[in-house]
Amino acid sequence: MNFSFSVAATCDIYLTVTDSINQTDVIDSAGEGWSDNLGVLCSEDLPYIVEASTDASGQVMATSATSAREYPVTLYRGLDTRSAPKFGTDANGLALAGVGTGAHQAIPLSYDFGQRDAYYGYYKSLAEGTYTASVTFTVTY
Repeated sequence: MNFSFSVAATCDIYLTVTDSINQTDVIDSAGEGWSDNLGVLCSEDLPYIVEASTDASGQVMATSATSAREYPVTLYRGLDTRSAPKFGTDANGLALAGVGTGAHQAIPLSYDFGQRDAYYGYYKSLAEGTYTASVTFTVTY
């Protein structure tokens, strides 16, 4: 008995949690990270690139619903926002490149936001309001 079959390359990206910060005590900066809410499931040995729709600094701007105020939100490929690489596009050198294993591969993800004081480097107190930002994640294989 002989068998013959063809397998098409596949690569799926998923985000299991979307984050909404609903707290009234954010004063100057905030952030959070997850070890397993973003990930890919790609065919074994299939190279892939995951990108986030951020600028060259790994940031998107969170804008106020009621004023012209905006603050940068920085995304990171890892849980420690002090040492993890920023997350962005391949063109900006901030994408994640990997090779599929045929199984779930988690991509640790974190973010922080706030506005640093130009003189001291400390975070300034944020203006009152509701701020929104959006990021799109894509996988290319």
